[in-house]
Amino acid sequence: MTWIAVSGIDGTGKTGLVKQLENKLSEKYKTKCFKHPYYDWVREMIALVEDDAFSDGLIFAAGIRCEMNEINNWLRQYEMLISQRSWFDHFAYRLVQGESIESAKQMLSPEGFAVPDITILLRCDPIIAYNRIKHDAGDKYENLQFMSQLGWAYTKTIDNSKKGEILEEFAQMKIIEIDANGPKQDVLNEALKKLSGLL
Repeated sequence: MTWIAVSGIDGTGKTGLVKQLENKLSEKYKTKCFKHPYYDWVREMIALVEDDAFSDGLIFAAGIRCEMNEINNWLRQYEMLISQRSWFDHFAYRLVQGESIESAKQMLSPEGFAVPDITILLRCDPIIAYNRIKHDAGDKYENLQFMSQLGWAYTKTIDNSKKGEILEEFAQMKIIEIDANGPKQDVLNEALKKLSGLL
């Protein structure tokens, strides 16, 4: 069983890449795809609390803890799990909102959680990413300032995870970083190339 998570700021092409990977990998593996957060109620409640970062953290933590039960079931049922984001992203978002890695970890209490085997982090210039989504009806995180800070926060989260400072299991997670500034086909080709030696 392999769990691949596709992460990155909004506008990097995560949705498209997840669909493309599903089409390609389902030819060989019994595959399940999902989006994090998985539950609609998480998105609905996040919209209600506006700029209350603490409430954001509580809502996401509750959603992630419920989601993990689903993930554990899927890991037993499928050969390949592909997600748009994962709970790994929780730490980057909390950093932008002024929380520390340690406080985010305490709120989530993730001991025993399943961890993606591979995270594909799509890197994109925030202005390019924002221009791709600015005409869509987005959520409160889809603004240029937040997106710019989130790129830094992903770097910080990766550094912490490699040192085993979040979970020891994160130190074993393979992280593939891909330039997502160009065409979608180039991103897919690069993802498949880098995955080929890991699957």
